[in-house]
Order: sequence, then C-alpha cells, then structure tokens
Amino acid sequence: MALQRLSGEQGAVTAELAVALPAVMLVVGLILAVGQWQLQQQRLLVSAATIARALARGESQDLVDEWVLQSQARLEVSYGSNLVCARLSQASSLLGFQKFADLKVSEQQCAQKQ
Repeated sequence: MALQRLSGEQGAVTAELAVALPAVMLVVGLILAVGQWQLQQQRLLVSAATIARALARGESQDLVDEWVLQSQARLEVSYGSNLVCARLSQASSLLGFQKFADLKVSEQQCAQKQ
C-alpha cells in the first residue's frame, strides 16, 4: 500500500525542481557577479594606493604610467598642500547581466608627500 501512495506523487520533486531551479540559478549568478565587481573594486583600491604613494615619493612618471596600463583604468591625479591623490576609474559590468553594463568602478587613495 505504501508503494501505491508514493507512485501517486511520482514526478512531484521533478516539477518542484523545475520551478525552483531558475530562481536558484539567478541568485547564484548575482552572487558571482557581485563578487566579481568587488574583486575589481579591490584591485583598483590597491592600485590607486600604490600609485598615490609612488607619486608622493617622487617616482618616475614612466613607472606610474606602467602601473596605470596594468590596471587598465583611467587615472586622475590631484595635488593638495601636503597630499597627492590618485583616482582610478574603470568601466565594469556584472557578468551575465547586460542591463548593468554601464557600471563604473572608481577608487581614490591619497598619500602624504615625502
């Protein structure tokens, strides 16, 4: 008798999985895309800090240009009375989410002149 009850529910799990799978995949995709965006932001933060410190120490412009090329970002430098600030900005898109293709990641770091 127990076998007859189970056979009446055959396919129910498959149907539930078919309904839930797209939502699960969307959540996983969003998590991966936001993680990629955060990694890109972290790389820009480290690069901006490195460039700001190099400019504050008076390193050669060729070295700074090489770092900017490696980061594939746009550099804006501003000088204060005792500070050098480097802002790196870069276009970003969330992997698989073309609606958010116009996102921009930007980081600014400052260093004291030496």
